[in-house]
Amino acid sequence: MRSEDYNKCFLDIRDKLNDLNNYLNTNTKMYREMQERIKKVSEKYPEIKEIDEINLNDFDSLNIDFIGEILGLPTTKEMQSIINQKIESGEIKLDK
Repeated sequence: MRSEDYNKCFLDIRDKLNDLNNYLNTNTKMYREMQERIKKVSEKYPEIKEIDEINLNDFDSLNIDFIGEILGLPTTKEMQSIINQKIESGEIKLDK
């Protein structure tokens, strides 16, 4: 192999390692932020507050409002209120 080929190969490997490092850093940061949100929101839900550690894979067994708040979505009560307001204002029409 020529020197240029070695350099190109080295640069390609370096770029791939940098991409992998950035990907891992981003995912680690997102995981930490999610854990912080879980801790904050769990204070509102006594049944969840008792759980020592919440694994992200446990989401399907948790309260839907708890999950929604972690993800930044409205709770079911807030959604019901929004739907009722839209029905009252005529934005949503119900079939009778």
